[in-house]
Amino acid sequence: MLAHMRELDMPLDGEADTRTSTALAIALATRATGVTLTPTHYAAEPIVGSID
Repeated sequence: MLAHMRELDMPLDGEADTRTSTALAIALATRATGVTLTPTHYAAEPIVGSID
C-alpha cells in the first residue's frame, strides 16, 4: 500500500493535504484492487438486507 500511496503523492506521517480525502481513498482502492468505480456504480441502488 505504501508504494501506491507514494505514487499518488498521498500524505504520509500526518502531513497536511488540501486535496479531497475521498478522491484519494478511491484512487488508492482502485490501484490496490484493480477495480475502477464509475458514476454508474454510485447511481445504483445499494443492495442491503437483514441477517436476522
